[in-house]
Formats: sequence, C-alpha cells, structure tokens
Amino acid sequence: MAQFSDDDVLSLIPTVAESEQMAIANLPDMKAADLRVKSSEMQVKIARGSYLPTVSLNAGVNTSNGNIYQGSFGKQLSDHINSSVGLSLQVPIYDRRQTRSSVDKAKIQLSNTLLEQENTLLDLQNTIASVHLDIESAQSRYRSAVASEEAARQSFEMMDERYGVGLESVIDLLTEKNNYLRAKQETLQSKYTSLLNQELLKCYTGQER
Repeated sequence: MAQFSDDDVLSLIPTVAESEQMAIANLPDMKAADLRVKSSEMQVKIARGSYLPTVSLNAGVNTSNGNIYQGSFGKQLSDHINSSVGLSLQVPIYDRRQTRSSVDKAKIQLSNTLLEQENTLLDLQNTIASVHLDIESAQSRYRSAVASEEAARQSFEMMDERYGVGLESVIDLLTEKNNYLRAKQETLQSKYTSLLNQELLKCYTGQER
C-alpha cells in the first residue's frame, strides 16, 4: 500500500477561482458546451445570409458550322467558336418571411445552447466549491484526529502501566484501548478522505498526478 505523509494529506490546493479556470480549460463537458455555442452562432450567421443578394456568373462556349466552309478543320473551328458570359443578380424579396423564420429559429437555438453552457458552468462551479469544502474539512479533521490519536496513545500507555502494577482493572484498560483504536480509525478516515478529494479535484482541473 502506498505510504502518504502529513505533507501529502495537508498539501496546499489551488484556490476555488484557480480550480474553476483550470476545469473550464480542461473538462470535455465545458469544451463541448463551447463548441455547441459556436455552432449555433454560425447557424445564425448562415440564416441571416439569406437576406443578402446573390451574384451568379455563367459562361459558355459553342461552335456552329451551318455552311460548307473551305479550309482546314482547325480554321473552321476557330472561325465558328461562339462564347458567352453572363452575370446575374438575385435579390430575395418574396422569401423574406421564410428567412426571418429561419433566423428566429437559429436565434432560439443559440439561446438554448447559451443556457446549457451557463448551466454546465454553474454545475461545475458548485462541484468545485463542494470538493474544496470537502478537502478543507478533511484536512481540519485530520489535524484534530492526529492530536486526539496522540493523546489517546499516551493515555492507553499510561493505563497499561498502571494495569501492569495492579492499579487499574482490565475493564479500564480495554476502555482506553478502544478509545485509542477509535482515534486511529478517525485519523485514517480523515487522511484518506482528504487524499481522495484531492485526487478528485485533480481530475476536474486536469492536473497531472
């Protein structure tokens, strides 16, 4: 089993604000929410593009040879090539209602994705704050537990010495022993709670282990 020191258990962690910024930059959920917003913004631009006129360029080449023509085939071909170029401008007038409807739908979708992004961020902020509180609480418990364990150890050793010379009963000795074991259990529980939540915070913030 890996051994962890007090420095590991009581190690400093980033502030809540720092953790939030790292999580926003690293979590797939936040990246996905950003991409959905950008996609919806693009759809609004595309829908608005239907209001703009469109320009079309057409070009064509053909040959004609209705009469008997003296000369080489190449000469005939070059003399009867006809080319045409056309430019057309199309201004949307009658479909503006349809375009407006498409723009409105795109705007509604954008609003929905922005709301989803905000909710994702709020969930993340609540989670980060909760993990921070859990770490701080576990570290505080660990400090108290270590002190309580040391006091319980000393009390048990003293009771054991007194029991050895017949000054205390076996019931009193077992009571002190149980107190000492409970103190050790509290130390272990708070220790690994702190370490577990620190690892959880690293997962959210993308920190290397």
